[in-house]
Amino acid sequence: LLMAEPRLSISVEGRGAFTDASAYLAAASAGTLSSNPSWQDHPLWETNDGVPGRLHQELSQLFLASSSLNRLQSIQIPISRSLDGYGWIIEAIILGPDPPHLYASESGPVPYTIQLQVPATYPQKCPTVKFAHIIYHPNVEQRTLLLDDSFYQRLDFNPTTGNLKQIIEGVISILANPILPKGPSDHDIKHIWHHEAPDMLELPPAELKVAIQKFRFDWLEANYTSIVKELSEYQHERLSNMIKYEKKYPRLFDASKPLEPDWFDSRLWNAVVSKSPATLKSILCEEFPGVYSLPFFSKPFCDVFLEEIESFERSGLPWRRPNSMNRYGVVLDDIGMEEIMQKIMIEVVSPLAALVYPADGGTSLDHHHAFVVQYQQGQDVKLEMHTDDSEITLNVCLGKEGFKGSGLRFCGAKGRPDFLKFQKSYEHQIGRAVLHLGKQRHGADTILEGSRYNLIMWCTSNRIREKLPPQRHLDEYHHSHHHPHEGRHLTGDVDPQCLKSNGRI
Repeated sequence: LLMAEPRLSISVEGRGAFTDASAYLAAASAGTLSSNPSWQDHPLWETNDGVPGRLHQELSQLFLASSSLNRLQSIQIPISRSLDGYGWIIEAIILGPDPPHLYASESGPVPYTIQLQVPATYPQKCPTVKFAHIIYHPNVEQRTLLLDDSFYQRLDFNPTTGNLKQIIEGVISILANPILPKGPSDHDIKHIWHHEAPDMLELPPAELKVAIQKFRFDWLEANYTSIVKELSEYQHERLSNMIKYEKKYPRLFDASKPLEPDWFDSRLWNAVVSKSPATLKSILCEEFPGVYSLPFFSKPFCDVFLEEIESFERSGLPWRRPNSMNRYGVVLDDIGMEEIMQKIMIEVVSPLAALVYPADGGTSLDHHHAFVVQYQQGQDVKLEMHTDDSEITLNVCLGKEGFKGSGLRFCGAKGRPDFLKFQKSYEHQIGRAVLHLGKQRHGADTILEGSRYNLIMWCTSNRIREKLPPQRHLDEYHHSHHHPHEGRHLTGDVDPQCLKSNGRI
């Protein structure tokens, strides 16, 4: 997994790798650091009177600190301009804690790739830190490290004197020691007691202080400590599965190579390669306004993919249920397929989504949650009406041959007048996909015979989600974004097909 003795290297776009500070600074001073100077046209980078800009100076300091900062393996600058066009993305590989820590594997510390999105106003505005891969950690949400006041207080970070070394040290520290919230304030606790336990407010001052401290401790234990334990244990389980699982078809897990054309229906692949909007649109069938079907995977690929999934299910390794509604299936990102699924999203799904959903995140998809679900008698036989935690959802039928029933029933989209109006029932075909907005209400009808497997990819956009209020957990997201009548029995102009079997939304 790792180099025996990690030695820091800084790779520069168009120039190669440097392994010591003097050579790096000499190239920066001479203006020969990169053959592509487009990213160096800013005071933070450019060299004045032979003195490299602030970011060059800070990066060179990392070489000098490499003996003490021995968990920093490499840096690449810049990956690209940030999405807003006013900053840069610097990529670094850091080592997590040593075993037996839960964020390590049994064989040693795990390398984590992080991206520092450095704003043009740095250091007055601090970088955003994102993990390149999925990580289950209490201080990480949608792969983004939550940099609040507690993080900077731990670092003793000063915008004038602070630097990238401090931030990287802080990220390494958080992997081993998550930052816990302070819990409810004294004022919040007294407010709760005012409504629920007014007698507590009558305690003598000394006893009241102790009672408040105990309430806060119990709150953290019930609401956060258990979450920290659950997330870290699950991250450790994922890492262990990826190492222990003996893959039947290793190519399905290898994202270092180009996607295989024969994985996909030839009509889709030719359209994607053409990069022609007209050709891409020609393969889309609009089932009803806003919902599309298209040929996606080839039949041989569906067969191979299902063999791999069934091989994992027989392995005896633990795995997590795909979501809160499906009990049977596998989270692909948790068995080592995260990078190949991300590649499929970026190279195949994104061009389609950008074409038909430009205003709903289709032009900025950057993360995914991919899983396989299974329906058959004696297991999950149907799926109640719901919406997805995604901007765009891809749903591909993998098989198996001979299943009957289990159609996909669609109603309207959340936030629109037709939300509870029936639109269409779609019949799955092996290899064919449905593309729809996450907020489109849908459900799976009862399977009558056989077994149906589908690959589901929830595609999300940080650019869209940054406009929403911060959400800590998925259940909070659903709770705070529910339909105004959710959970209620409804009467009036509502189609029964759009309600759950208990008559509720």
